[in-house]
Amino acid sequence: MRKRKRGLQESLVTLRGDALLGNDNAKDLLKIFNDYLHTDKLDSKETSKEEEERLVESFLKSLLERGEKGDGEAQFALGYMYRKGLLFEEDDDAACRWLLLSSSNGNPNGQCSMGVMYYWGKGVKKDNKKV
Repeated sequence: MRKRKRGLQESLVTLRGDALLGNDNAKDLLKIFNDYLHTDKLDSKETSKEEEERLVESFLKSLLERGEKGDGEAQFALGYMYRKGLLFEEDDDAACRWLLLSSSNGNPNGQCSMGVMYYWGKGVKKDNKKV
């Protein structure tokens, strides 16, 4: 697993901010975080740092396993997280790899995100025809 750039709390602040600004991808990813990590409990300081770290590692392992098995939602989540540097270091190549898989599995968020990557030439050659 790659070195992490942002911790969980900083990643959640970023996601919540993006979601409040109307970013639907951030809203969907925030739901995945909430469903798996029960972030309401993490926010209430009921969880030790060690427990939080264990939960995050388990969450990432689960996402990677699901992504490798072809789960388009997990693939999108991984791609978005790499793109934004959430829990992982920012990595456009890894983001494109996961987003392309998500897109090819019919995930609309993955398709939209790959369009953005093609538009800006992030991790792929800029290609307005593929946008």
